[in-house]
Amino acid sequence: MNDKERVELARKEYDDLQLNSKIDLNGGKTTVGRVSQVNDKATGEQSFVITDKYCPASSSIEQRNQVKEVTVIYRGSSFELSSDAAKDWLLNDIPTGIPLVNTSMAVGI
Repeated sequence: MNDKERVELARKEYDDLQLNSKIDLNGGKTTVGRVSQVNDKATGEQSFVITDKYCPASSSIEQRNQVKEVTVIYRGSSFELSSDAAKDWLLNDIPTGIPLVNTSMAVGI
């Protein structure tokens, strides 16, 4: 995978990815795999596990052993008005940032 393809793949983190979604690059010329797991945690973390062969969490060990490529992409913070953004900013980013700002101010940074 070249740098251009890596950027294209990274941008897919903001697509509406669902289980078994096919992940293609280069206008469909290159297939990365299929979304085998979607993590949407209460903390706001959203990640997607892409495997070369569709392999949901319920797969047998034999099916899992057939997977040769695994890619994980994480959806970063966004500024759109959605429940995802609210959960991310209100539960994670702002509470994490406040102590950093307070510490920076205390030490004069």
